[in-house]
Amino acid sequence: MAKKKFTPGGQPPSEVKFKYQVPDQYTPLYANAVWGGINVKGEIEMHFAYDRKPLPQTTTHKLKDGALLGKPEKFTGDDTTLRVVQTGVVMNRATAQSLYEWLGEKLILFKEIENERIESTKKG
Repeated sequence: MAKKKFTPGGQPPSEVKFKYQVPDQYTPLYANAVWGGINVKGEIEMHFAYDRKPLPQTTTHKLKDGALLGKPEKFTGDDTTLRVVQTGVVMNRATAQSLYEWLGEKLILFKEIENERIESTKKG
């Protein structure tokens, strides 16, 4: 049986099947911050980041019999909070609208799960 294909002037297919291809280097990233806006081409640009304290440049620990004792006695470094930009995403308005709707659905589901947990805690 031949697959239906869209041809100019013909009717588009009524459904589409997607096959997901995930590259070996795919890595989900954590984000707790986003920066962006509308770029000069009228697309939405988002840069995802996470905020953290920087690692110290050095730490000094007490030793007893060659073993570390507890927390560092001294450390050097900057105490400025770092905003580590992980990745960016650019999308058109239609895709942004779809993302908005999808995220709204997930937030509703999250609230329902949260409410169920609260209720089950009260009961038991």
